[in-house]
Amino acid sequence: MQCASNREDATLTFGARELNENSSYGQRKSKRMIVARLVSAAGTGFFYTVRKPRLKERMTLRKYDPVVRQHVLFVEQKKK
Repeated sequence: MQCASNREDATLTFGARELNENSSYGQRKSKRMIVARLVSAAGTGFFYTVRKPRLKERMTLRKYDPVVRQHVLFVEQKKK
């Protein structure tokens, strides 16, 4: 029985190391991408949320605003 408990401990330790490696990789990946908020230029307060690369320039897109029922310009603002 003593050998079995040693093997279980080794498995748990290995599992913890594996989780730590995966979580650090996920953090590095998320730093490359940022969450940006595209706010309607019509002033309705409607917005879209998008992910984009950190080094990319500010976005401006023409998308549908359901409040005014038209396609309008959406300008990027950083999400708070």
